[in-house]
Amino acid sequence: MKQRLTFKDFFIITRSWSLTMTFVSVSLATVYMRQSGPVSLTLFILTLLGAMGFHLGANCLNDYFDLLNKVDTTASPGVVSRPHPVFAYNLKLAELFILGITLLSVSSVLGIAFIFWRSPWIGILLLIGLFLAVFYTARPIGLKYVSLGEIVMFLAFGPLLMEGVYAIQRQGL
Repeated sequence: MKQRLTFKDFFIITRSWSLTMTFVSVSLATVYMRQSGPVSLTLFILTLLGAMGFHLGANCLNDYFDLLNKVDTTASPGVVSRPHPVFAYNLKLAELFILGITLLSVSSVLGIAFIFWRSPWIGILLLIGLFLAVFYTARPIGLKYVSLGEIVMFLAFGPLLMEGVYAIQRQGL
């Protein structure tokens, strides 16, 4: 690994530029709810932070499992078009895995708090989200590798995330 990673390095390693998708999903759900009553800015920000951390963790695991499953190589289009955490930053595969698990874990702690504080439905949505985040590329399932990647992305950033936003703000589905 490089001696000391900067914020810019973290931004690239976690593919933070993809967070626009998370921001749009959480914001659209919140704006929709605003039409039928008040929404909490605090809950919006906490939800957004939790969802973003979850997304970044999933990105790290995606890179980890793509490399482990030999989908990513030094000549792969995804590796050639952007700096890959392992090849560009000499990050060890285990370090990438730990970063992904850490980001998912920290976000899940916030999700668990939401279960008790806001709605038990968050637990079900959180478990589905964890399953999709891990098994998007993890074997034995590898949803991305069996042509289910687009469906998983639609479910994760559409109905599941938006329903989670609603459950946190309105305490129900």
